[in-house]
Amino acid sequence: MTGLPGWRSTADQLLLQLAAFRPRLAGTFPIDLAVEGSDLDILCEAYDFSAFRAAVSERFSQLSGFELSERVVRGLRRCTARFVCSGWPVELFAQPLPVKRQNGWRHMEAERRILERLGEPFREEVLSLRKAGLKNGAGIRGGARAPGRPLRRGARLIRAAGRPAVCAARPPMERRRRVKTLYLSDLDGTLLNEEQRIGAETAEILNALIDRGHLFTVATARSFESAFKLLKDIRLQLPIAFFNGVFIFDPAAGRNIRTCFLDSASAQDIIEHYERSGLHPLLYTMDESMEPHIYYKGVFNSGEETYISSRLRGGDRRFRLVDSFDAGLRESVVSVNAIDLPVKLTPSFEAFRHSPRVMAHFGPDIYAPGFHWLEFAERRANKRDAALFLKRCVQAEKLVCFGDNLNDLGMFEAADEKYAVANAHEALIREATATILSNREQGVARFLALLL
Repeated sequence: MTGLPGWRSTADQLLLQLAAFRPRLAGTFPIDLAVEGSDLDILCEAYDFSAFRAAVSERFSQLSGFELSERVVRGLRRCTARFVCSGWPVELFAQPLPVKRQNGWRHMEAERRILERLGEPFREEVLSLRKAGLKNGAGIRGGARAPGRPLRRGARLIRAAGRPAVCAARPPMERRRRVKTLYLSDLDGTLLNEEQRIGAETAEILNALIDRGHLFTVATARSFESAFKLLKDIRLQLPIAFFNGVFIFDPAAGRNIRTCFLDSASAQDIIEHYERSGLHPLLYTMDESMEPHIYYKGVFNSGEETYISSRLRGGDRRFRLVDSFDAGLRESVVSVNAIDLPVKLTPSFEAFRHSPRVMAHFGPDIYAPGFHWLEFAERRANKRDAALFLKRCVQAEKLVCFGDNLNDLGMFEAADEKYAVANAHEALIREATATILSNREQGVARFLALLL
């Protein structure tokens, strides 16, 4: 470690005060490139930025030079605080992802590997240039101009022109080649705003991406009829997954290219268990003409009222008020659902969750707080299988997914990168590559806008 006196105790004190945000020391000190005036750079993991700002302000706002700022870069929030502590300039940096996934950490580790590979003479040369007052990048570029210096080999590797060493070290052909990537988004709570609509900015960005040849599509729990009204302003060209993957519809061919219907015997068993448990089934079917129906016996709670009444007000013609589900069970069954309090739904969930013929989706109703949905469909009707099917269908090399609710966990499992909107369920945030702006802030579109 660097021989500058006193920095370690100051850094340890700061790390202790920031322990709630999983801090790590980064920058020049851990790799022995610190000189007089170097910052103590501390990276933090923060998902609640209000809590981070409050904690930082409470502990450090009285210190000299205190500044606190927040902005959005590439769809990700970042918060930066600067101040002087015990004579040391300090920079705190927080993002909503683990420190080891942050660019600051990755750059430092890339620099560490280069220093180890090129040896002590190279490190000493960089350090001497830094002592002369040059930053890493400027020092490297200056040293690289001198013939015979060891810096020539590393000039492009350590923050040359401010770029990450890991990128600069890639072969030129690899840098230029664009990996064929499928971008797959959920609808409700993710792509849709709080009014259950596609924002104008989102539509504009997505259409620009599609027009430029990027691969984008949707996987939703909604039906074809419900979702297509919302997607009418987006020029989708790729297959789309509906009902959590019961159907995969190809808009170019005008037909489903995969269907996964639930067998009627399983559907009957689920309906009977629902009714014995005091639940009120919603039976989703397709008739012989592939016309969709939703059979139900009435509206019995406010969660059902929110869903059924809103659909009926919008002119949804699928609903069939019945005394018996017999007619529906003679059709092709899409799913058997119920909306109620989680404590009432749990016994039915436990009764069928391990069935080899059934896939269960159980999670909160984002439009009716306190209520949950319980949905049973055919085993392959899940977003994981749908996402992998879509990836194979378009021959993508990489899958990037966006989601907010528990039924998106399977999609996240299949993804190479997965991004949770800021309003997502905590289980998705834990699994995400990173957290992006909320659906209200059109986070998915603003993240993808960086591809333009």
